[in-house]
Amino acid sequence: MTDKQLFTKENRIDDYRLDEGIKKMLNGIKLLTFQEFLNDFMGKTRSKTNLHILIDLATIVCNKIGKDYGENTSKRLVNNDQNNFDAIIAVTPDFKKEKVEDKLKHVVGFLICELGECKLLPEIYSVNLICTRQIDNGWTVKGSILLGAYLYCIKNLLNDKRHGAILELGGNYDNSSGFFAYTKVGFDKNSKLFHQDCFSDPNNLPMSVKRLKGYTKENIINFVTGTTKRDDVDDSTGIYSAGLPPKDDISKIKLQENKIKNATTAWEIEAENILLQDIDKEVARNSLIQDLSLQKKFEESEVRQSQQVGPFRTFINTIIKKIKTLTPFAFTKKSKSPKKSPKKSKLPKKSPNKSVKSKSPKKSKLPKKSPKKSKSPKKSLKK
Repeated sequence: MTDKQLFTKENRIDDYRLDEGIKKMLNGIKLLTFQEFLNDFMGKTRSKTNLHILIDLATIVCNKIGKDYGENTSKRLVNNDQNNFDAIIAVTPDFKKEKVEDKLKHVVGFLICELGECKLLPEIYSVNLICTRQIDNGWTVKGSILLGAYLYCIKNLLNDKRHGAILELGGNYDNSSGFFAYTKVGFDKNSKLFHQDCFSDPNNLPMSVKRLKGYTKENIINFVTGTTKRDDVDDSTGIYSAGLPPKDDISKIKLQENKIKNATTAWEIEAENILLQDIDKEVARNSLIQDLSLQKKFEESEVRQSQQVGPFRTFINTIIKKIKTLTPFAFTKKSKSPKKSPKKSKLPKKSPNKSVKSKSPKKSKLPKKSPKKSKSPKKSLKK
């Protein structure tokens, strides 16, 4: 295990998959971390033959992607030279009992995440590939469960800089089932992710969980199970609010198809305009950090560090800050007073020095107001 793995006990994956609501949705399906999957799949002897079989994982489970793309993704997960890939895999109860050559038949879904896929946000895990299927005996898993595991573990990361969730929706709005699954658990369209150093395929829709900071772990589980629904969906197309139309309602189906067509066209035009702007990498990164509330997290971590130094140090820091704000004001007051007094009085330069040495009030050479000031010291002397 490395610190770059997401689905770990340290990130509370056990809390998620043992939650009663999640267990009920799984209905016997097991969620395995990639390390657990490898141990069950490969056994003690990790031969090249077993690895070759494992490379077919994505091709077998994902029926809508090309063979080359599937094999390439599986190879990167298995080899994982830079330790920047991790996965959560859903299998049937019989998975462990089966022979190696038959094990993949009992995989019903998986989610592969990649650290740094988006070069603008190298510290963020993205959903690289997610697939689900139903096998002959009826076993299946919902994609929202896999997405929930991804979000739940991100919320438990100790490093605040990694508290972001991003992905590309393959086929954009035409992939309505994916759009609804992603939106359900917190994802919304985020065109700021569309950049040559992040997600740059106009055929896909970039999405992120902009409000992840405000979600609790209970919120995530409730979104997955459907106990509560999001009240903060950001979807100007109206596709999500309309919902999936009934299969027998032709008018609603056509209406939804028109919305999807219009949304797809609008995104393609927007994507072209973004590419033409050629936004600077650093500008795009800073914009994303603010958009995903990552900057706030950096500031909060600094606050927590300052709190750890103790109340006395915090008190001293507060005093120093106040002094810094008051000092410029004090100097401007002092610098203005000597300039104004000579102009009004038109006295020679030596006169101010004499008054300072004698510590006595200015006398005859002062303007009309000076006698009033000179009377007050006389009264004090009589007393």
